[in-house]
Amino acid sequence: MKVPVGIVGAGPAGLVIAHMLHREDIPFVLLERSPAEAVGQHAKAGMIEHRTVELLRRESIADTILSFTIQNGRCEFRTPADSVVLDYGALTGGRTHYVYPQFALVDKLFRELKRRDVDIRCGHSVVRVREEPDEVLLSGLAADGAPFEVTCEVVVGCEGARSAVAAAMPAPTVSEQRLPVRWLAVMAAAAPLTDHTIYAAHPRGFAGTCGARRPAPATTSRRPPPKPSPTGRRSGSGPSCRPG
Repeated sequence: MKVPVGIVGAGPAGLVIAHMLHREDIPFVLLERSPAEAVGQHAKAGMIEHRTVELLRRESIADTILSFTIQNGRCEFRTPADSVVLDYGALTGGRTHYVYPQFALVDKLFRELKRRDVDIRCGHSVVRVREEPDEVLLSGLAADGAPFEVTCEVVVGCEGARSAVAAAMPAPTVSEQRLPVRWLAVMAAAAPLTDHTIYAAHPRGFAGTCGARRPAPATTSRRPPPKPSPTGRRSGSGPSCRPG
């Protein structure tokens, strides 16, 4: 197969680029390693930055395909001894976050591309990238284990720093910090504790919760795995800093 542009990865970046290319009638293929039913099903970030929404609005994706209506401009920081609310929306002249879970954004963009009959090939894992003088060759395995090859003029890597595309780049610079913790994301259909985001620190863990929510269940909480206390009890999963 030969196509002008090959996009590797159907995350937010890959899907937005696909919409932009489709709008300009530029032929492309989008290769995604996950099966179609798994795209947009993993809990990730719960809010979108102000500047990101403005970029999506400039590209005619916000307010058309995606609707950003719920804003959050305050953060509360809690410790066992104190609580402080930061109104960063007021401090920045209205540059708030928009409440829109990343999995919902991916699902919406993916479904819209499928509705427009765009060439998206799910279950296709790119394992090798070879650059030639006038083209780039992508090779990998399809969902059934069969090998495939795609020849492109341009390849856009949207699978992260550990992808085959990133590995093929000459001396890429990757900045990362490894922390000795694990994260747990919880999606819950529950009444919000507040109308703003809460981040809480406790000697036995950390938690965050988004108070302002979309109509669909979209509350996200994250924390490292709690450590047992001397009594064998564990700290709570919510943002409260009181001992469990």
